[in-house]
Formats: sequence, structure tokens, C-alpha cells
Amino acid sequence: MYGSYRLLSGALVVFGIAFLLVYPLMLLWPSGWTWQPRQLEYEQMMVGIYGTLGIFLLRASRRPQAHLSLIWFTVWSSGVHGGGVTSAAPAAA
Repeated sequence: MYGSYRLLSGALVVFGIAFLLVYPLMLLWPSGWTWQPRQLEYEQMMVGIYGTLGIFLLRASRRPQAHLSLIWFTVWSSGVHGGGVTSAAPAAA
């Protein structure tokens, strides 16, 4: 595997595992990872989405060049999500 794909494969593994850790973190550190007041349906939806994405990122890490659309979807959707959360943070404070 070429150098750039090797780094990309490593990043996919790291982010895939991070996405799979959303649910355990919600259990172990609820003040940092759950919504207040609790919104169980929303939390289940997020766990399902991020868990599924984590599994597919781990699969994509084996052959990143064959899964570029999934990788770019993850990059752009995470960027949009981060931007939305960042813009909403001052209003919540």
C-alpha cells in the first residue's frame, strides 16, 4: 500500500474505533456524551448512525481507494456537524 493510503488507512481505523466508542462513552461519561434532559430516542439514533459508520470506516481501511465516496461523505458530514455545533454553542452557554 502506498504511503498516502497507508496514512489514510490508519486514520480510518482511528475514526472507525472512535465512532464505535460513542455508546460506551455515553454509559461511562453521561455528562459529556448524553443530552440534557435525556432524549433516549435521539441518543439511540446517533448511536445507530455512528456505530454503522464506524463499522464501514473499519472496512474501508483495508482498501481506501475503493471507498472514496464513503470517506468524503464522512469528512464533509463531520465538518458540517462540527460547524453546526460550534455555531450553536454560544447560544447554549
